[in-house]
This record gives sequence, structure tokens and C-alpha cells, in this order.
Amino acid sequence: MQGRVQLLQTILFGVQSYWAQLFLIPSKVVKLIEAHCKRYVWTGTNHINKKALVAWEKICTPKSAGGLNITNLHLWNKATIAMTFWDLTHKQDKIWIRWIHSFYIKNHDIQVKPIPQHACWMNRKILKAKTVWNNCQLMNQQSITRELYLRLIRDGMRVPWKCLMFNTTARPKAVFIMWLYWMHMTFDIGGNWQQHLTWALKNAKGKTIRAQSFKMVYAEAIYAIWIERIQRVFV
Repeated sequence: MQGRVQLLQTILFGVQSYWAQLFLIPSKVVKLIEAHCKRYVWTGTNHINKKALVAWEKICTPKSAGGLNITNLHLWNKATIAMTFWDLTHKQDKIWIRWIHSFYIKNHDIQVKPIPQHACWMNRKILKAKTVWNNCQLMNQQSITRELYLRLIRDGMRVPWKCLMFNTTARPKAVFIMWLYWMHMTFDIGGNWQQHLTWALKNAKGKTIRAQSFKMVYAEAIYAIWIERIQRVFV
């Protein structure tokens, strides 16, 4: 399953990201793409035959917040539209921008001019994106789309066990099962579990060989216990 996550992030999202910067993708199409991504991550097919173990919105959060850092397509689509609005306000050398200014804006301030109702849905969508752009208020003018996306998704509450997920030599599938383990423990942690978390974090922090070895053994041990449980319950 970890391999599917990696494939989704590097290849499938790359295709969607490319087209999102060329065209405005309707929300219905984004939902359809996201539905296929969900099915592929959890089942490896295009059919849903079991319930998702973790909410998709949580999976799309950064690793520091307990997610898998899969790109949220809805928020990325918002960021690309806001980027198009930035082009509309800063670039006057493109023919389509000059046409929108002459036909819709007509020498008015684009920030205060009401959105023309007779405009097509695509132009209305671009002009409405000024709200997203104004709320983000970016200072860095490089990688604008990426910066907009990070502002939209936010980091959320950081999880204390994130250090167990990074820079480990354990097998990807073992790391993934450990992630599922901690995702479910986070909602009902207390008592002995809190002591267990404190002990694990104490041994996993740092870049020493001992810490690296502990993270590898810890992930592989959780994976072995999970395999044994599956065999005893379902086999």
C-alpha cells in the first residue's frame, strides 16, 4: 500500500497538476479523480470492497500532522485558480488577459469591481479567486502555486510520534502499518499508552545509530504483530 501512495503522489498527481495549470478543472471532475485515487490507495483496484481505515482528508495532511502528505486535489485546484487570478492582475502581455481586462474589467480596480454575471463560469471562477489570494497574502513570489496550497492546507495539530515515521530504514509496508497503528491510538491514548509513547519517543529521537536501529526494529515489530493478528483472526 505504501507503494501505491508513492505512485499516486509522484505520477498520478503529476498528471493532474500539469492539466490543472493549463485549464480550470470543474469540481465534479476533481471529485471523480479523487474517488479513483481513494479506491486505488485502499484496494489497488477501481472498485470499493472495504471501508477506508482513515479519512481521506486526514491522509492528505502533512506528515508532521499525522498524514501521508498526499496532495489534496480540491485545495490544489483552488491554488491553481488563485494563481491564474495573480496572472490576471500582474501580467498584461498575454492576449487572453488583455481581452478579459478590455471586456470585463474595463479600467476598473479588479479588487473591488463586482464579478460580471454575464461572464462564463470559467471567468467568474477566476475572479472569485481574489478572496483566496487576498487571504493568503504571499510575500514570496516564487513557487506561488505551491505557497498558496501550503497556506490553504495548513499544518494542523502536530503529532508527537512523527519522528518515528521519518528517516527510518524499515520496509515501507512496515512503516505504513505503524502509521495506521498510531493513527488509531491517537484518538484513545492515555494511561499506559501515554507511557508507551513517551518511551518510544525517548528512544527514537536523534540521529545516532541506536535511534535509527530502534525506529527500524519498532516499525518491523508492529508489522510482525499485525501479521500475526491477521493470521489468528482471519486464517
